[in-house]
Amino acid sequence: SRGPILRVAISAAQNWIASSTGLQLNLHRLDSGNRFRSLNLQSSRALGAAPDGSWLAFTTNSTHLIRYRPATDSFDAPAVETGTLSDLVVSADGRRLVALPLSGEAWTVDVATWRVAARPKGLAPSLAAWARDASRLTLGFGGVARTYDLDASEPRFTRDWGTDLI
Repeated sequence: SRGPILRVAISAAQNWIASSTGLQLNLHRLDSGNRFRSLNLQSSRALGAAPDGSWLAFTTNSTHLIRYRPATDSFDAPAVETGTLSDLVVSADGRRLVALPLSGEAWTVDVATWRVAARPKGLAPSLAAWARDASRLTLGFGGVARTYDLDASEPRFTRDWGTDLI
């Protein structure tokens, strides 16, 4: 790659690895190391992959979240306007992802519809973790963690989990 690698996503099941330099995304075959796709990203730092390797999500032009299917070499979902992201975190079941912006509020994307599903309240989260069944999301905000219930149409802060200092 040209430049330092900022993010990596891998799929052993689909036989590929993706690496992002922030300006370029390269996909290589795991078995041979051969590059099979290279995309210009124009300053993207966000990269996330489905657990089964069926899709790869990333931002282009720093502001649009798109989904790419390596097996068919196709883009199959409309772009979602995101602004500049610091990271994407995919749930273990691959049904949802959360976009972490450099500033502003996070939001979750329903992978089936590729639309914003919820907007957990709180400015500029720096980390995220999904519950195994993707029903809850924990976000870290400057040393404070909050857990949200995502079964409702809007996320609800769950008091039973409380707010913990990290």
